[in-house]
Amino acid sequence: MADDHDSEPVPKLPRGRGLKFSGVELSRIAITLALLVALVVLTKPCSHAVSTFVMGFDGSAAKPQPAAAAGSNAVGSDLIPLRGLDEAQLKATVERAQHRRPAKSAVGSAGSAGSAPQR
Repeated sequence: MADDHDSEPVPKLPRGRGLKFSGVELSRIAITLALLVALVVLTKPCSHAVSTFVMGFDGSAAKPQPAAAAGSNAVGSDLIPLRGLDEAQLKATVERAQHRRPAKSAVGSAGSAGSAPQR
């Protein structure tokens, strides 16, 4: 009885012969890829131009900071490497950094106090 049930034909899955595109489809794919590449390439100059235009309303785009002045105010200039230091060297480095930091802020606050508006 089980042999009768197994003798039914088993449907076969259709096998593809790869991707076959017509000339029109290939041209559409090529045009789409070219437009995507153009979009990526042209985005940066356009965004830079829009940013310059928008920032021009408050006047900040007209006065770019010089590279030397921007580097001296960078956060990275205050970084101190701590890897490879033993505990005594680490404590000494932290103490030096703590003594140095108030000196910088004291100069800034003294300069701002002296520039108070006169009545």
